[in-house]
Amino acid sequence: MTEEKSDNAGSHGADLTVSVLNELNGRQEPFKAGPGTPVSTIIDRMYASPKLGIGGRSSDDRLRCQGGDDVFQHTTMHLGDYKDQFCGSLQLVFSGPTGGA
Repeated sequence: MTEEKSDNAGSHGADLTVSVLNELNGRQEPFKAGPGTPVSTIIDRMYASPKLGIGGRSSDDRLRCQGGDDVFQHTTMHLGDYKDQFCGSLQLVFSGPTGGA
């Protein structure tokens, strides 16, 4: 059996699912993590995901909750607290640099 354990699951409650949509290519991926997992861990997984195809972080990157709140300012929060206080849907939208003049 192959079961992936998530950070801080168990004593802090059930796993949460964070869905990340890459607006640049339309790809979406869910990430499961315990409520005690730092938001920064989800961000790290997002950048490492070959499915999302984001690659390395750029200073122009934007990551927001579907409702519009910037995620990068909450990297030290635990996922459960972030969900309760800022992004109940845990639906995140990534958009990177778009180029132009």
